Amino acid sequence: MRYTTTVIALAAFGLLGSVHAPPSRSSGRWVNLASIPTPRQEHGTVAIGNSTIAIVGGIAPRDNGTTAVITDLVQLYDITSNTWRTGSASPFKVNHPNLASVDPNKLYLLGGLTDVPPPKGQPLGMNWIASKDCYVYDAATDTWAEIASMPNGTERGSSVVGVHNEMIYLARGMTVLQTEYQDAINSVISFRTTSGLWQRLESAAAELPASRQHATGLVIGDTFYVIGGRRYGQMYH
Repeated sequence: MRYTTTVIALAAFGLLGSVHAPPSRSSGRWVNLASIPTPRQEHGTVAIGNSTIAIVGGIAPRDNGTTAVITDLVQLYDITSNTWRTGSASPFKVNHPNLASVDPNKLYLLGGLTDVPPPKGQPLGMNWIASKDCYVYDAATDTWAEIASMPNGTERGSSVVGVHNEMIYLARGMTVLQTEYQDAINSVISFRTTSGLWQRLESAAAELPASRQHATGLVIGDTFYVIGGRRYGQMYH
């Protein structure tokens, strides 16, 4: 197995600035908190401001846990009170969503995978296809609003999401996840929240050396770190 970490210097785009993390309490130990009301996986998680954690979409159990379905459920955890509440459902049912928070009250849902009936002649089974639909959630009003969709051919789910000032970057990801097949992509796209427009990156930053999905990463200072992931099946890199 070969493990890789890729970094993008955001300063090269002329986007200079710093990212400040909210203060945290460090006790050096794990503490049990209120359990999430609805168990799920393949969801998205993002902090809204300094006191709220949002859980969006994913796969939730049904029929007493014997089956699971894609959900539009939004649940919000309040750090101060250690309580959960339900927010307005996302505009579409989604798993592997790409989430980001830029403004203290705003959550961006940028695509993800949706359930699509399999093509005629193919056996029934999992057929999750990337959506290019994008929305912004206002935590202050508990409402969703549609924003510019991803450009044709760039839709994806399971991306590494990085935030740098007003910019949101989506690196890698996947466009299809089926019972017998899944892909991986290496492109990087960006969305400017102040203009509400998708922007093309310079050629040197528009593609990563290898295609991966289910990777992780983050922005520290002016650098976007993209770490690990898998390609096609269960092969980890």
